[in-house]
Amino acid sequence: MVQADALITQSNNVAVSAAIRIQSFFIVFIFVLIDYHDLCLYIPVIYIVTTLMAAATKFSPLGDDQGTDSYRWLDFKIIEFQPSEVCKIAIILALAAFFAKRKDNLKNFKTFFLACAIALVPTMFILVQSDLSSSIVMIVILIMMLANSGIGHKVLGPVAAVMIPVAGFLFWYIQQPGQKLLHGYQLKRIMGWLHPEEQALDTM
Repeated sequence: MVQADALITQSNNVAVSAAIRIQSFFIVFIFVLIDYHDLCLYIPVIYIVTTLMAAATKFSPLGDDQGTDSYRWLDFKIIEFQPSEVCKIAIILALAAFFAKRKDNLKNFKTFFLACAIALVPTMFILVQSDLSSSIVMIVILIMMLANSGIGHKVLGPVAAVMIPVAGFLFWYIQQPGQKLLHGYQLKRIMGWLHPEEQALDTM
């Protein structure tokens, strides 16, 4: 009985993963078809709408967990939609437009904190869905955009000096028994990525 339940759960996870990949492909395809100059005119609208949609997955009746206890989807009855995929693109567009607008006033902490706010608002809504992987991707997007923005080492250097030890401590903490930051399945995924050989042995 336990094996049957595990097989059903695994099948559901495979189906959800396939649906995410298909949806991601169509989202990227649609954005590719739109001329960049036209797209720039609607970046604020795209950002606001996608952020609200991310919030709606958890805080509105449209949110759906697909039986996984992770509210990542919006159920429009005809179609179900995962906003996190669009949020990733929206963050790239919003940060690109933001840095372009402040190109003459980049190298200060105000620009850094405003850029972080732009990226972290939708990221927090994704995180409360229990979608850790998408949240990590969005933070990596922020880091890459900051690194290539021209904001300068005088701003990024002190930030890195603080954040790298903090990240190291958090990485150590989540591996301790009784840690409270991550759910068990989230920790298992991270450990499986870091130690795939041990994950393979567990499934044999």
